[in-house]
Amino acid sequence: MNETHTLADYARTLWAHRWVLLIAVAGCFTSAVVMLALQDRVYQAEAEMLVELQSTSGVFDDSSTFRAADLERSVQTEIQIIEGSQVRQRVADDLALASLPPMAQATSIQNTDVIRVQVKSTSAGDAAVLADAYVAAYGSLRRDANIAELESSSEQLQAKIDELSVDIDEIALEIDDAVSAGEQASLAEQRSRLVDRRATFIERLDETELEVALAPSGATLIRPADVPDSPISPRPVRTLLIALAVGLILGAGTALLLETIDTRIRGLEDLEAVVSPLPVLASVPVASELQEGSLALVDPASPTLESIRGLRTNLVFLGIDHPMRVVQVTSSLPGEGKTTVAADLGVVLAHSGANVALIDCDLRKPRLHKVFGLPAEHGISSILAGESLEEAVYRVADGLDVVPCGPMPPNPSELLGSGAMSDLVDRLRKEYDHVVIDSAPVLPVSDSVALARHVDGVVLVCQRGRTRRDDTRRAIGALRQVSAPVIGTVLNRSDSSVAYAYAYAYSHT
Repeated sequence: MNETHTLADYARTLWAHRWVLLIAVAGCFTSAVVMLALQDRVYQAEAEMLVELQSTSGVFDDSSTFRAADLERSVQTEIQIIEGSQVRQRVADDLALASLPPMAQATSIQNTDVIRVQVKSTSAGDAAVLADAYVAAYGSLRRDANIAELESSSEQLQAKIDELSVDIDEIALEIDDAVSAGEQASLAEQRSRLVDRRATFIERLDETELEVALAPSGATLIRPADVPDSPISPRPVRTLLIALAVGLILGAGTALLLETIDTRIRGLEDLEAVVSPLPVLASVPVASELQEGSLALVDPASPTLESIRGLRTNLVFLGIDHPMRVVQVTSSLPGEGKTTVAADLGVVLAHSGANVALIDCDLRKPRLHKVFGLPAEHGISSILAGESLEEAVYRVADGLDVVPCGPMPPNPSELLGSGAMSDLVDRLRKEYDHVVIDSAPVLPVSDSVALARHVDGVVLVCQRGRTRRDDTRRAIGALRQVSAPVIGTVLNRSDSSVAYAYAYAYSHT
């Protein structure tokens, strides 16, 4: 059967499992507090530097233009160098660290040649020192690389100059050996061009040697790192809010899972939701174990009986239009307290001045004779077998007669559904103001269903923490299939404070 759950249903579920929810929230919250207490504070400092990107021209290329298409790739290359192991090792060497420093994170500032370097450390001062050290180490490595490149260029220039000098000397010798003036003039012109070219290389060599002496790093620190005032981690407020949210989600999920797995009725609102539109006629806080004498006889002043008195009052109200003279008390399964409720109801009705008959029609596991300490030789089964009613009636209190089960018959359902049973009920209805019948559970056997057509009303007893919702629905459905007059339910073994408040409110409505 498909059920539509409303927000109120989910709210009831969460309230029913509120301790699970509270434990989950408290557990996550406590774990977050412990984690915050144990977690080191982490600070982050950042420095910014201007990077002069390398041009693509060679030593013998007069063009020094930088291709704009390669700008982004060049910036990303420098970022990889900054975050690489060489710079990290250089920082360790420069600061004389025993181990490698924390890794740096470099990012480019959009549409600029500025790179931001961020370093995290458990010390605010160390974070600032390391950020600046990474910039310095990167610049130092860039300078070393530039010097190596310039020295390589100087070597190439010197080799070219030496080569040109050899060619010039060879041409000079050829000029001396030339015979004609025209040949001498041609060689002289060729020699002059080589001399001019050698002079250009010498000039460039001088410039390169000067650049080696000056050796720029290609990286300029434009904003030194400031010592951070507060840590970036942990963040207590955010962590605790996340822990609270996780606890709520975990608790709510666990509560819904328990609700799905555990279908037992856990309280008054739970039962009301299951049996609606049928009313819950009473919420009984104590489902006493069967004893010698009902609670109503043993302790008439017990506050627990206020719930039974509330049940009596509600039966009177329900009988305004159609008198509830004969009431059958049953349950879905054994052990849910139906016999106790029936016994105490009979006694409470008798205390009000009524003439009451309490009948044990549970022909499978009769218990009323044990409650009142009566013999079981005579009872309903013997009456239906032809014995007189008077032989099986026992007066246990003023206004209260009890008819035990008698010998257990082999065919309980047939007996309870027989015409003889109908005649007996009619007779009891005439002789007593109220007849309370304790009958067998509905689901295991069909006895209660067969009996239900003879009574004015059927009350279904459900025990908190034992009766399952589906069993309750099935029991009500089985009774309704035979048009049994199901008038309401009773919640047994309920929470005391809820039961007393419910009995007071219902009785005074």
